[in-house]
Amino acid sequence: MDWLNENDEHSMDILRNAYNRDKSDNFPQTSEHTKFSNSVIDVFTQLNEALKLLKQKLFCEIF
Repeated sequence: MDWLNENDEHSMDILRNAYNRDKSDNFPQTSEHTKFSNSVIDVFTQLNEALKLLKQKLFCEIF
């Protein structure tokens, strides 16, 4: 459970930093077709990677 708490705190730090960066840059778009910035994409990529790692860790503990 400690690992989950640490990961949750770390993910929120990443999200806050990305949002603050976007806010200071006036939320730039990567192209005319996208409505979000690179840093937000990076946040969700990071969260998805953390979820994959969590699933692997839980799977290993079950077996």
